[in-house]
Amino acid sequence: MSNNQDDAKAFFRQYAAEIAEALREQDDGPRVSSVEESVPELYRSLCFDEPIIDGTSANFSVVVSALSRQLVSSSSPYALSDRLVNGVLYLSKQSTNSKTQNETAKNQDSIAIAKLAFSVFVKVPLNICENINNIAAVRKYLGSYKGNLSRMTVAIDNVASGENPINDAKIDQAVKQLSDGLSGAAISPSDNKTDDNSLGEVWAVESDPSDYDYGEGAPEYPLQSSFQFQEDDWLDPKRLSKPDPTLLLGQAQFAVGSLLKHASYNVLEPLFSLSEKEVKSFTTDLSHLIFNLLQPKSPLANDEPNMDAALQDAILTPLWVLRDAAIYSLSKKQQQQGLDSTYLDVLHTLLAVDQAHLEDVGGAVPSSQKRTDLCTASIVGLSALSSWCGMAEISTQSTISSVIDAMNDLSHVIERASDRYKNNLLHSVIPMLELLSGITYEKAKSIPANPKIAQALLNSGFLRQLLLVGLSGDLSTTQSFHHALWGLSVAHPTTVGKYVARFPETKDLVRHYLVTKDSTPKQCVASVLWNGFGWIHMDASTAQTAPRVVWKTKAAQQKAVSPPLTKDECLEVCQKAWTQLCQLVASSLQTADKDLEAASEALDEWDRLFSFVSVHAVSPSFHQLLDESQIQSVAKVLSSIPQPEKPELEPLVAEEAEGGTDPDDKRKKPKSTHHLVLSRARKIIKQYTLFFQGRAGSSKTD
Repeated sequence: MSNNQDDAKAFFRQYAAEIAEALREQDDGPRVSSVEESVPELYRSLCFDEPIIDGTSANFSVVVSALSRQLVSSSSPYALSDRLVNGVLYLSKQSTNSKTQNETAKNQDSIAIAKLAFSVFVKVPLNICENINNIAAVRKYLGSYKGNLSRMTVAIDNVASGENPINDAKIDQAVKQLSDGLSGAAISPSDNKTDDNSLGEVWAVESDPSDYDYGEGAPEYPLQSSFQFQEDDWLDPKRLSKPDPTLLLGQAQFAVGSLLKHASYNVLEPLFSLSEKEVKSFTTDLSHLIFNLLQPKSPLANDEPNMDAALQDAILTPLWVLRDAAIYSLSKKQQQQGLDSTYLDVLHTLLAVDQAHLEDVGGAVPSSQKRTDLCTASIVGLSALSSWCGMAEISTQSTISSVIDAMNDLSHVIERASDRYKNNLLHSVIPMLELLSGITYEKAKSIPANPKIAQALLNSGFLRQLLLVGLSGDLSTTQSFHHALWGLSVAHPTTVGKYVARFPETKDLVRHYLVTKDSTPKQCVASVLWNGFGWIHMDASTAQTAPRVVWKTKAAQQKAVSPPLTKDECLEVCQKAWTQLCQLVASSLQTADKDLEAASEALDEWDRLFSFVSVHAVSPSFHQLLDESQIQSVAKVLSSIPQPEKPELEPLVAEEAEGGTDPDDKRKKPKSTHHLVLSRARKIIKQYTLFFQGRAGSSKTD
């Protein structure tokens, strides 16, 4: 009986103690978990298909930062897994789309999530690149993460069969593909998607991979109906973080490529609004990752694995992130000024890679080996710089300074790539030449004169390389380059202009732009400009004597020397082209009521020519070259055309109102009518009339 009483007393004492503890906890509030306890809870929460992060009792930002540090530490028990990576992607998307009244809390959470994404998609790949020769360290950072399992099977089969999935043939194929697509046009920083082979788009320059793929395939561990902290717990963070001892290097490289494909400016945007010190840390890591991914392979290491080929799908994503950060920081006029300079410094470094690589391996290359190809890093640098120059309205002066500083490396790249990538090179340099001259294909802009430009072009040998590449071979395929060269010569007439005029093939270029009875308005404009250039730079001494500069080129040795170009020859062709252009304009105006498109195209070219001939440096010469009477002939034809009735404005349809049209504007103007074409012709005639009276060619048209 006494034993039962003792047991009852013990039970009541224990029960009372538990009640007291519960009451104390209720009075004191919930027990706050430490950061160390919250990290695995956060990891576990991220592993759900649609993670809801509300289970950590410690400060959310602190815990996320702690997990970020753990994932990039070589001594941490936590590493990546497929479910964790998908959870980070999902959380990043939710962060950008979330709406909350507490903007401060939202910004803090967004920054914390962006830091976690940066650790996963940038820092981990960087650590792996820096430890690529240590497979144990690579396995540690990747944990159980495999990337896209369905595509990974192919890579595993290749490795198992003894085929190197990243051999030289594939890198050569990538370089060939990237050399086939240059458009020379600036591409939107965030609206484009990436193809399966990013290197294939290097010459066409940049896109931004913003697609998210949250699928994982079959889970590696059997699903459980409830959470169990047991050995078979499939959500145990340490179990998911356990390295795969059978992971091969080819598999690791593919996994890194899968991580990089998820890196984008949209995911990491909150990081670039932080302090200058923090932003510099992030951009430094991005720069190091870019250089690691694009480092040149040794020409003697044909049998060694090379990360560049294995990661060609995502090799440029870090560069795109840095580029987009620079673009948006300038367009939004954020406080973080200088990101454009950081991006341009990276491009300059990439341009210099090839020359440094040749100096490093030049002595080790056997004499019997073929000439090594241009390093991919320098191709990327040239193409990316070309694209940036096409968008240079947001950063003109800093970009000009950067191009001047990189002129020696540009000259080296042009020389090295002239045999294999001639057409791509010419398209690449067009935006740069237009930036340096301020003269685009559409019109002549006004930019502050910079005497350093002409000096750098001559001293670096860049201009000479351009002439050797651009004026050799078939001249009919490089008309856009010719126009950019004309603009550069006009912008710097006493230095670049004279240098170009004395180049032996320039006379063949001028003679290429002849006029026939079938010449189009566009061809007539080119003939006026180049024959006007020849007339300006030809005088009695240069016409009768050989050039003072001796040019030793293969083209000059292989073909007979053509006779010198004369002023009379240039004058005759220029006036003939001008007369025919005015006749084509007059003829198109007479039939404008039947063919508005042809009339509009003719006026486009006529107006475009005015922009160029009114440039201050050449306008006095074109006053003498062009016949003013042709303007009066066009005006006479125009006055004889019956005046069409002014068209009534049509009401806006609903779809057009939704497409960005002012909702208050209930009427719209037709895109092209006979009345508008004739009105435009009168305006252009007035411009030319003022030009010949010496009242045009002001700073607004320079």
